[in-house]
Amino acid sequence: MRKGICLTLILMVSAESYCLAAEPGVGLTIYNDNFAVVREARKMKFSKGQNTVKFTDVASAIDPTSVKFTCLSAPGMVSVLEQNYEYDLVDSDSLLKRYIDKEVIVAIKGAGSDARKL
Repeated sequence: MRKGICLTLILMVSAESYCLAAEPGVGLTIYNDNFAVVREARKMKFSKGQNTVKFTDVASAIDPTSVKFTCLSAPGMVSVLEQNYEYDLVDSDSLLKRYIDKEVIVAIKGAGSDARKL
């Protein structure tokens, strides 16, 4: 089974803007007792209005309250509306449960097959 871990930020942007990092990259400090601090800087472009940003493959032991988002180039233009941390084991049963009472499209590869809604 594969662990599905995702951190989602929903941001409100007052005007189209770029969030620029002085030096994009990752910094890592490792402490005792399985504790580490990760600092990541990256360039991101946002449209005016609500934007959703997803970070996948997040560490399973992350403290969600420790996550901080700051736009360095336009700090007053971008604000975090919502932050979600989703962690679960991905298998066929948990995947199917997410889509109960929702429309799904099934694509079957092969000769003579067409995608259809279920």
